[in-house]
Amino acid sequence: MKTDLNRWNLGRVVMVQDTGFNSEANRRLLQTAGGQYIIGEKLRQGRNADPVGALSKRGRFSVMDNGLEIKDVIIGGDSEARRRFVLVRNPDEAKRDALKRADIVQEAKRRLEALKQLDGKPHEKATCALRSHKVYGKYIRQTKTGELRLDQAKIRGEEQFDGKYLISTSDFGLSAQDVVLGYKQLAEIERVFKDMKHLIDIRPVRHRLPERIRAHVLLCWLGMLLIRVVEQETEQTWFQLKKIFSTLQVGIHKTVQGDIWQTGHIRPEMATLFKMLNIKGPAKILDFPTPPIDEQ
Repeated sequence: MKTDLNRWNLGRVVMVQDTGFNSEANRRLLQTAGGQYIIGEKLRQGRNADPVGALSKRGRFSVMDNGLEIKDVIIGGDSEARRRFVLVRNPDEAKRDALKRADIVQEAKRRLEALKQLDGKPHEKATCALRSHKVYGKYIRQTKTGELRLDQAKIRGEEQFDGKYLISTSDFGLSAQDVVLGYKQLAEIERVFKDMKHLIDIRPVRHRLPERIRAHVLLCWLGMLLIRVVEQETEQTWFQLKKIFSTLQVGIHKTVQGDIWQTGHIRPEMATLFKMLNIKGPAKILDFPTPPIDEQ
């Protein structure tokens, strides 16, 4: 795709990529034909890796309007090999990470205490299972005598990652805020694809003729577009909107003359959303029987 875009002679292209695409070869490719990149980085790498240096480099965080704390870091000084990173910290995520780790450490401690009640083969079996456990094992170390203990250094080391993620960019002209907002758009796009599959139900496609398949995809795309417009205008998710409108119903009153269709109570939050979307709310009476006109 990037090679194809290079032939378009575009003046400026900044491509946003997730961590899975991050490699030196890919970063070089994204910079061809004057292109730039914003790409996610893994926090846990080798000691000499640039991302580790960006994580440990001193500097103050600035706070964005959405509450995220960001820090701009340059590795490599003024050399041609220099790289730019933006370290992001989410205070809410940091609290959740700390609480989650505290629960894991507490359970690991409890299991270590339980080992003291065992001996012989049951002790050896339980020790091996705990040491290799994918959740609790990383917070446990084994001494030279074979005894298992909590790895306090590991626990302290994990604290530096709480609520943080790292982004790198080749564009030194973008502000740190724009880099972060550009990367966050990637998550929004991924959510759109997920909603297309599970909310709009673009699959399965039960058509065979090409024009009907194209029409099916186009209608799903238009539905997704309307959802995103509504979300942007109301600053609420589609699931929140569905919950608000779930109580809006129509009652059908059976009479001798015919059926009367009447709208239920419109709550204030519903009326506010109708106003924000510039949509006229439903009428109180939707349908009623018309008396016949006697022929003279």
